[in-house]
Amino acid sequence: MCGLIIPPYFLRRDWAEENLKSLRISCDEFCGRKPYSVTPDVQDGIEIVRPHFEGVPPVILRDVSYFCHNLRCALDYLAVALTPGLDPRTVNFPLFWKGVWNEPLPQNPKTRGTPRQNWDRITDTMNPRAVTVIEGLQPDKARRNNGTDIDGLFALYELWNEDKHRNLPVLAADLADATLTWESTSGDTVRPHLPNPDQMVQDGAPWPCPANAVKVQLNGAVHVCVGVGDPTGFLRLVPYFERLLRFVEERVIDALYPMAVGIP
Repeated sequence: MCGLIIPPYFLRRDWAEENLKSLRISCDEFCGRKPYSVTPDVQDGIEIVRPHFEGVPPVILRDVSYFCHNLRCALDYLAVALTPGLDPRTVNFPLFWKGVWNEPLPQNPKTRGTPRQNWDRITDTMNPRAVTVIEGLQPDKARRNNGTDIDGLFALYELWNEDKHRNLPVLAADLADATLTWESTSGDTVRPHLPNPDQMVQDGAPWPCPANAVKVQLNGAVHVCVGVGDPTGFLRLVPYFERLLRFVEERVIDALYPMAVGIP
């Protein structure tokens, strides 16, 4: 009796979805216990307070690592299924930049491994309709590594590479809708807001506070963030991964798997 064979890119996508579910739970538990403290300080003669965030627990780092790995593997398995005849060990999902297919080929025939050569090698055996879809997924060069406006798929590749070679830049550094509250010596409570409710409150950032302030509290919604790009931009981890998973499902896998070989 033969069972149904599920393509590996579907399995890896499903595993990434399970990693995301675990990540949501871990982040909710961590953020829900107000993982930061406020300490008084003086800067340039002005009374201030500084927030200090706790380190992100290992379970969050684990879930982020597994999510990035499984989603990247789903894309690579899909690329293998789209390139019959190539050694699967040499195939990755092609992600370079728009127009890489128009880049000049090297003059020296011994030169190997340029982005244009890798693009040609991977896409030459693909269904032309699949190549058109993948061309549309390539990021603009300006969005390849710009942390303030980084392309979603390229950010996934950056995080996967960071996890493979260094430490993932995951931190609790975003306090949304933040308010600093204190009582004056007269007993009045003051609640000044940040000028921009979406402004990120980073670890150690100075907040001016009157010299006679007592019972100082900093309140807001904590978000676990991840740093990507150069210059580094910080993305709220769970919402970003939710958008990324939907994008990969709808714009990549659903669009390309009908053209893959070996699907049941």
